[in-house]
Amino acid sequence: MSTRSGSTISPEPSDSGASSTPQPQEEITLDRAAFTRTLRVMALRLPAKLCNAAVKQLQTHVLRLRHVKAVIKPDDGNDERRLVLLATEVEEDKNGDDLTLADLPAPVQAFVKATNVSLSKAYVVVCI
Repeated sequence: MSTRSGSTISPEPSDSGASSTPQPQEEITLDRAAFTRTLRVMALRLPAKLCNAAVKQLQTHVLRLRHVKAVIKPDDGNDERRLVLLATEVEEDKNGDDLTLADLPAPVQAFVKATNVSLSKAYVVVCI
């Protein structure tokens, strides 16, 4: 290596002749399951053309999580229907009963009754 004045700088001598290549470290494996969480939420199953209206009308009740879409395609392969995920996490009662329409907020109840859409459960996997 040379400097502007023309003198050279030599690298520092290594101790006991050890090589300059880094030694391989122990491989670390992470449990991916520790970074994911599965949420069980309520969803509105409705025609795709009603999704925009539903999200606008129910803004405060739609699921808002980073990297999770609020409107998803159902697993049954029906391209004409969508699921709008609600910000209501479902926990089963001791009897095994799930949430009903009466358990949801009033704006959601009004939208469901006005549009005659159905409720369903959805499982969302979230990476933290």
